[in-house]
Amino acid sequence: MEENNFFVYKNDIDGNVAIGQISPEFDDVLSEIKFEWLQDLTKEQLTGTTCHIWYSDLSQSLKTKIDNIRNMKLWESLCDKNKDFCKKKKKLMFIPEMDEIYYFNLGSKFSSGRLYGANGNVEPHVDSGRLFQFKNIKLYRVLIGLSDDNKNTTTKFINAKLEKKINKNDYVVFDFDRTFHQVVKENKLNTPRFVLKLHFVICDDENEPLWKIELFKKCHIVYEIITRYFMEHGTDPTTWSGFFFGLILETDPVIYIVLCSIVLYFLIQVYKITNPIKITKYLVLTICTIYFIYVTCFWLYYVLTGER
Repeated sequence: MEENNFFVYKNDIDGNVAIGQISPEFDDVLSEIKFEWLQDLTKEQLTGTTCHIWYSDLSQSLKTKIDNIRNMKLWESLCDKNKDFCKKKKKLMFIPEMDEIYYFNLGSKFSSGRLYGANGNVEPHVDSGRLFQFKNIKLYRVLIGLSDDNKNTTTKFINAKLEKKINKNDYVVFDFDRTFHQVVKENKLNTPRFVLKLHFVICDDENEPLWKIELFKKCHIVYEIITRYFMEHGTDPTTWSGFFFGLILETDPVIYIVLCSIVLYFLIQVYKITNPIKITKYLVLTICTIYFIYVTCFWLYYVLTGER
């Protein structure tokens, strides 16, 4: 079996990472994708912090161009362990339901305080939260640069100690369920980053049943739809519901843990409640009430001052 040098970092726990450039023959296609996409965006979309457009919502012209990128022979190198087997039908699978063109520009908001729904991009994280780890089945996210002047937004792979400012023709690949990473904006320069996101499911074991691979794929599609909803409605919020979704991503998880611990202490030690069902019910009701008040305060502040 030929050695696969596609990945520059390999780790069973943190996943594999690849960084490189696609062939210059695709320069024109990438430029056309960005140009056509920008023509379809509204001014409101272009002035927001982020903008996601699903592959399924793009024009047929854009879909055709993205298909050309997705069908590149280069991506066969994702099959790290058993390349010949993995290339067979149903073992190297596309997930167009998760593919998108993505615009990201924090601008001066990066240092202004709260990012709300966009906060999930800049905090160190694993894209799936490590929810769907299978031994022989992996989902790789591929980011392909469409920008010409991204000088200050860096994708960092923390455990791998690798980083990349993604521009046109650049690609980075990482394990959706394992790789710990974050996006870092280094200054206030108003230089947006445009990337094409593609997704591939890889199965290295010929004994894995097709139903298991399909289930793995569908779980990720549902997860992406839910998290995307939170991010889209929680970024640059103007409504109560926008602040509801945005503050979930903005608030440090430690605060939730501390709050739950305090409520549990009062329920058990002060109010002497010992029934597990009652404890759960009162805990949920109390946390929800506090969170609703919390959201309402931020929303009212925005209504009165216009500031987030």
